Amino acid sequence: MDFNGRLFFLTTLSSLLCINATPLNVIPSAVPLELGQLCKDTENPGLCIRTILPTLHGRLDPYQALVTEIDAAAHYTRRALGIIDRLMAQPNNPKSLSDSLSTCKEQYGNILDSIQTTLGVVAKKAMYDARVSLSAAISYQQTCEDTFKESGVDLPFARQSKHIFQLTGNCLDIMRALES
Repeated sequence: MDFNGRLFFLTTLSSLLCINATPLNVIPSAVPLELGQLCKDTENPGLCIRTILPTLHGRLDPYQALVTEIDAAAHYTRRALGIIDRLMAQPNNPKSLSDSLSTCKEQYGNILDSIQTTLGVVAKKAMYDARVSLSAAISYQQTCEDTFKESGVDLPFARQSKHIFQLTGNCLDIMRALES
């Protein structure tokens, strides 16, 4: 790619990342072209790049990048479960909070199960099946959030929930791209 082509790409990527709600703590010129291309059409391109870039050694393997993104979703799911467990252990929780936490504990356990299944399917490079499997994670995450909304209690792990949603969306977008 000539200089003008690279400049156009970097300018476009920089613009996309600046618009993004999640800041990118990487100098745009340090983002390999292949990674920028892989992440540009995802739910959150900045988060996609920030998650995958530290694990990138040599040429980009899009399937390994996808696994990295899935692993990041699992990480945030485990963090949310840790918060849920700590909150459930507190005495004197209002019933509405206890009920919501109990629902979320089950739903986030389901997310981890969905992620495990998805990793097995991705290993076989069956992207359609992987998308079907991982799509359930968004439903589980939304069920948890809805429980808190209905009870009128603020979601105590909103940051982790948002990251799970965005990472899962990134994964589904990467899977769609790999499927075509």
